[in-house]
Amino acid sequence: MAPVAIDFLLAPDGASVRRIRKAVAENAPGLYRIVGTWSELMAQVEAAYLLPACPGDWLEILSRAASRQRGAFWSSSFEVAPGETISELDSAIYRLLRSKGPGVDLQGLIEIIDDKSRLRRRLSDLSRLIETVDKLPAALRKMAAFLNKHDPPLRTFRVYYLSESMDLDTWQVAVLQKLKMEAPPIDPRLQAVLESSLASPKTANSALKAARHLYNPPEKPPANVDGVRIIAVRDSLAEVEIAAGLVQQALGKGVAIDDIGLLLPNDTLTLTAVEGVFKRCGLPLSGFRRSVGQRDLGRETVRQFLLCLRKPAPIMAMAALLTSPLMAWDADEGHQMARAVMRGNVMLRRTRLSDAARQLINLLDETVRTPTELQRRLVPFMAMLTADESLSGHLQRARETVERVQAELAVMKKLDDDWDKLLSLTQPKALSTVEPADYWQEAIPVFYEGSLPWCSVSHLYVLGFNQGHYPAEVGTSAVFTETEWDAIAEAGWPVSTNDMIRNRQRACFEHQLASAT
Repeated sequence: MAPVAIDFLLAPDGASVRRIRKAVAENAPGLYRIVGTWSELMAQVEAAYLLPACPGDWLEILSRAASRQRGAFWSSSFEVAPGETISELDSAIYRLLRSKGPGVDLQGLIEIIDDKSRLRRRLSDLSRLIETVDKLPAALRKMAAFLNKHDPPLRTFRVYYLSESMDLDTWQVAVLQKLKMEAPPIDPRLQAVLESSLASPKTANSALKAARHLYNPPEKPPANVDGVRIIAVRDSLAEVEIAAGLVQQALGKGVAIDDIGLLLPNDTLTLTAVEGVFKRCGLPLSGFRRSVGQRDLGRETVRQFLLCLRKPAPIMAMAALLTSPLMAWDADEGHQMARAVMRGNVMLRRTRLSDAARQLINLLDETVRTPTELQRRLVPFMAMLTADESLSGHLQRARETVERVQAELAVMKKLDDDWDKLLSLTQPKALSTVEPADYWQEAIPVFYEGSLPWCSVSHLYVLGFNQGHYPAEVGTSAVFTETEWDAIAEAGWPVSTNDMIRNRQRACFEHQLASAT
């Protein structure tokens, strides 16, 4: 008996997943039906096709290869800021490779570009780097493994999607085509449900119709402008306070709270103000994302260990290392040892210690003089770090940081003058996690810039409508200028240019405005 095919309805983003799920539940309920984003589809495919796990070593391999390629355009930047340089190289390589598809080769592109231009030199350097690495970024590697898989899957997938609502690259199109070939024909009823769920609601208001086509206005503006109102404000806090006041007025006139939508920019000040002001006004929000800051415990712990090995060791670094949540003892023991250190018992010779703590102190007791000695110390140190499930991500960051330090030590000849370079590899970064959003039936639906609306509303308040939003500013690349990306596209390489990205963002904004009836 053949396995049952999964009906997978592919959503453009996480926000639209809710809208599609509701439409499926109301119009086409049934078993073996999943609604999700591209990453969720690939997770299902990975399990069904028994794809090998992709190790997270891409950035490490890229960093080692980039450090060894002498005379490349990134060499000077890599010496000053290796982490930031690798991040930019990774972004440019991914943007180039994902746009062309499997079997990519930059040589054909390079030959078209002017041989005396900066663009050609940079493309040549990147081409050599890609050949040296001889691997793909993790996201592309998983798709490549699927495309090269010939064994029958545990189950097949009928994927339903709207190509005009998604920014599908050549790799993704190839994956969808392979899935289509190996699955039964799609159900037209489910495809119709998907299309209707993503369609914009209709309105008879001429001003709203004009607003929905903000970037393509009609030749003759509508005479009736009722329904659209623009308010200039002093700053983001005043804007949020005025919006809350307008919402309160609308509620006082009998408008249902779930008929009022809020469209927010991806701006920390605005989001913080909205959370505080709307809470004080007693206005509940549905789908509001809270960003919570986190310490970078992984890098912090490795950094404190290196600081303690570089003599004389700062007492505060010793105390911080002993109280790290990643160490193999509980918080009470860590704080007791830290207090003893702060009182002058630096090597804890007058303190009874657990075996794990004594092992750490022994590692720190002797002076490290050579890169090889430091490499040897890092191995047992990494082995003694531990974490429960809630801190597993921090433990992984510690492992990755130690690997970077070990790779740098492997090519380092002297240690005395290079401590600062090692410490730069362990510089903690600002981390944040987004708490799961709560969705309430009787609350104000919240939409976000760049994401499709997950429901329809009667009234929509758009905040942050100024320079840098709607569309959001396209991030600049330190590898290629905007003109150079345009030249790559003009040479026949199907890369997304900044103008294309802005046009997609504008189309998304029009769709968001269309959620208001």
